[in-house]
Amino acid sequence: METPNYYWKNLPAVPRTVLLLGVFFIFGIIGSAIDVAGMGLQSTTRYLVSVLFFGLFAIVYATSGILLRGKSWKIIFIVVPVQMVVMGLVLRFTPTPQQMGVGEISQLHRRLVLDAAMTIAGHGAGV
Repeated sequence: METPNYYWKNLPAVPRTVLLLGVFFIFGIIGSAIDVAGMGLQSTTRYLVSVLFFGLFAIVYATSGILLRGKSWKIIFIVVPVQMVVMGLVLRFTPTPQQMGVGEISQLHRRLVLDAAMTIAGHGAGV
């Protein structure tokens, strides 16, 4: 009987890359959703790093699920704490959200439009 690793290792690079990019885009949009929930007050740096890390950690989870199959739950004990530490560092070392004044309302509107566009584009690219 062939192992899942056999199929993964023999999967051509382009389909493997497309699969992992799909995972990245589908889960990376969580960063956009978090920005919407925070009313777009995150710094651009925190926003982009958040999208990047949500996507990258999703790739780690997907790859471990494919390669480890029934034992993939073991990776949770390693990756989840690493993800929590990394995301905590992102919050600590990126600029904190600023309070919004009257003049920032149009900026907020542009930011939420960007979040919506990124969410739609990420979902479309991931599918």
